[in-house]
Formats: sequence, C-alpha cells, structure tokens
Amino acid sequence: MDLNTYLLGLYRATHELAPDQFVKFAFNHTGDLLSFDSARLMAVEVIGSKGQVHAAMTHNEPDSLHLDWEAISKQDTVLRAVTAAPGKAFNFNARYLYAEPEQLVVRDYATRYSHENGLVIAALNPVTGYWDGLSLYRARSADQFSKDEQTLLELIAPHLRQAVTQAMQHHGEVAEPSDAMAIIGANGVLKYCSPAFVDLVRVEFPDWRDHSVPAPIVAALSQTGVQSFGGAKVKVNVHRHGSLLFVRAANSCPLARLSTQELKVARMFSAGYSYKEVAQKLNLAPATVRNVIQRVYAKLDICGKAELATLVSHATIKAR
Repeated sequence: MDLNTYLLGLYRATHELAPDQFVKFAFNHTGDLLSFDSARLMAVEVIGSKGQVHAAMTHNEPDSLHLDWEAISKQDTVLRAVTAAPGKAFNFNARYLYAEPEQLVVRDYATRYSHENGLVIAALNPVTGYWDGLSLYRARSADQFSKDEQTLLELIAPHLRQAVTQAMQHHGEVAEPSDAMAIIGANGVLKYCSPAFVDLVRVEFPDWRDHSVPAPIVAALSQTGVQSFGGAKVKVNVHRHGSLLFVRAANSCPLARLSTQELKVARMFSAGYSYKEVAQKLNLAPATVRNVIQRVYAKLDICGKAELATLVSHATIKAR
C-alpha cells in the first residue's frame, strides 16, 4: 500500500466507522503500511522530567502499561528525546539505548512489554497543553526500524492524530477545550479526557489521578440502565457507543453554569425585583437585564421566574 492509498483509507474511515471501530481500524491500517507488534497513542503531561498519562489508545498493550511507564518516565531517554524535537521520530533499540546500569529499570520495563525496538514521535497539543505521542514497537531485538520507516512515521503521524480527532468530531464525541468530557473503556480506563474533565472531577475527588475514572463513578455507570453518577458536587452523564463509554461531567449545582453577571441578575430577579430595579442596582440597561434573564432560562432549561426562584432557593439551602 502506498502513502496516498493509506491516507485516503484513513480519512474515509473517519466518516464511515464509529469511534471505537475507527481506533481499531486506524492501528490495523497503519500496520499495513508500517509494520509493528504493538502501539499506543497517548496524551502526556510533562511535569518536570516526568510524564503523566492523561489519555491513551492502545493496540496489543495491557492497561497496566501506563502506570508502569509513569513510574520510570523520569529515566526514560525517549521522553526527553521526542519532547526536545517535536515532529521528529526517535528510533531506538532498547538493548543499546538502556545499556547503562542506572537504566536497568527502564530496560526491564521495555523487556516486560516487548518494546525491544521503538519508533516514537510527539507533538505539543496547543489546545490541551499535553504532548500527543504515537509509539510503535517491535518485539524482536533484531527487527529494528529503518531510517525510511522513521521518515514515513514523520509523514503519517500528523494525519493519524488528525484522523482520530476528526472521527470523534464526526460523531460529536470530541470536547471543546472547556467541555468536561472523557472517553473510557468498560473497566474505567481513560482513552481520552479533556483538561476540563480532570479539573471538574477533582472537585468531587480531590486526590484522584486520571489513569481511570474514580471507582464510585465506574461502579455507578456499570449498573444496567444507569446513565449518570450524582455526587455531592459533580454529576457525570454517560452514553454508550460500542465498547466505549462517553461521559460528560457537570457541576451538580445548575447555577454553576451561569456567569458572574448572570448569577447576580438571576438572584435579584428571583427575589422579586423587576427588570428596571435590577437594572438600576447593577447599573445596566433594562433591555440588557431582559436579555440576561433569557440566557439564564436557556442555560438552566427553565421557562419562568417561579422555577428560577426554586433553583436559587435550593442552591442557597445546600450551601448552608
């Protein structure tokens, strides 16, 4: 298969396949062009000299891989190499790369997961601030990647990342930067998550580290017929798409959806003030107040002052 055929097939599949089917197809399709035994697409946050995995899509890799890699990431030469040269593929043989005694722990990791040869490339995602990395591995030490394959990966990696995003967008599954959304496997392991999802879930679970969603959420969503998890501070809704769960988190208090101005106007209006009185007190035009109230109704999915008063009153009671 030539490069043009590969790209046409890749982008065509973004419209034809569901997201979970597309990821499997993309790895297999790439393997027809550039052979490998296992692979992973990861979103990694680099903190100091260590890496933290925020999301991953894998091919022939166990779920334990990500936690084990994080434990040795500070010593992993590959992480430093690909972040120092974005868009350039790093080609390595583990036996030679990790030959020094102080690198034994990384060498053991590579042996355990059959990463005897690797071809790795990364690019900084300007939206998330994470490094989007693509890693291909071969299990036999003698089966090294060539320089031509290194160049080929540099050509296809941006297209593969774009195609994955496009496939999710086509099915309405990719979050905006401010959208608290994640894609998880049935066992709770994260396949994708937005930074906003991380921030919001940590409101409910402050000590959570995002390799898999917190156990109480997994337990709730795994029950037959259950479509949401309701915590004290955060609510998580889910819908299933094949083997994947697409979840979105939101603040349990509906008023959290409002801006500071909208909240001030809503509280005064629900307390009995007229449009004109609210406008005078907040130094706004009456027409502006009327428009703000309409936005508040739309955001809260309500249609009148009585419903607004009930929501504001309920939120005030909970806050006490």
